[in-house]
Amino acid sequence: MEFVKVTELKQQLDSLRPLNKDEVAKLKEIERIDEVYNSNALEGNTITRFETKMILSEGITISEKPMREHLEVINLNEAIDFVEELVSSEQPLSERLIKDIHRIVYDKLAMDKSNVGQYRRIPVEISGSSFVPPEPFHVPGLMQELVKWANTNQNVIHPVEYAALLHEKFVTIHPFIDGNGRTARLLMNFALTGNGYPPIIVKAEPSSRLRYNRTLEAAQVDRNLDPFTDFITELVSEKLEKMIAILKMGERLSDE
Repeated sequence: MEFVKVTELKQQLDSLRPLNKDEVAKLKEIERIDEVYNSNALEGNTITRFETKMILSEGITISEKPMREHLEVINLNEAIDFVEELVSSEQPLSERLIKDIHRIVYDKLAMDKSNVGQYRRIPVEISGSSFVPPEPFHVPGLMQELVKWANTNQNVIHPVEYAALLHEKFVTIHPFIDGNGRTARLLMNFALTGNGYPPIIVKAEPSSRLRYNRTLEAAQVDRNLDPFTDFITELVSEKLEKMIAILKMGERLSDE
């Protein structure tokens, strides 16, 4: 696996001047709407990007959409805030941290509160996939192994590979009754931003969704991890290139 390009882009980004506070706030607003919309849409939420913006910015309720979908928007927005706080305070990955993230993602949605932030106690299936997650009695041990792996390898393998593998390992265990996909993407961005990389968004558009699902299934069923890691690496590269272009544009405007 080659990470030369993404590493060089990261170095280039680090060499550019930071955005001012107004620019940071505006970009963060746009990125947040996109992240919440796409991550929820990947899980079947039908609220549009514009509607997501209205819910988050204006507190508007979309009359023809289910309340559960509104709550998914609100929950995920709060969970992203929480992950940003964890990164700022340099919290190490732990089972408690993972459960706390899931609790925010799933809390308002659960009919049975005993499932919130708690590992599943029943077998589950993944719709449309031939992969069958581990039996529930294996989950606690597998999660202990995941956290041990994460804390051992965080500074050993490339940060982008680390983030991709953390996502894949977590979602393969599928430790919760619901909310695993959203939690996996939050953990991936926790890993990326904790290592100085920008957060990424897996787009819900058909071609991106298909590649995301197919490469994940290849990792889970055939243990072929490269296609998924390549996909995540491309997303990180695209995000870095976008940020570099914005910063360079800002420099040109300030010189005029």
